[in-house]
Amino acid sequence: MRFTKPFKGATGGNSYPQDFKVGDECPDDLLVAAMEANAVSDEKPKAASKAKANKE
Repeated sequence: MRFTKPFKGATGGNSYPQDFKVGDECPDDLLVAAMEANAVSDEKPKAASKAKANKE
């Protein structure tokens, strides 16, 4: 699963939390907490639409 919003958590036995960005893979030991925070999804990110890309 990947993060769908920024998330901070301590993983791998580390006592200091780290920042995860949108699109980062969620470590297994943070999965339950991230799911409770609605911060992960197993869906692939949607690509920008062509109309929006053409305006830029």
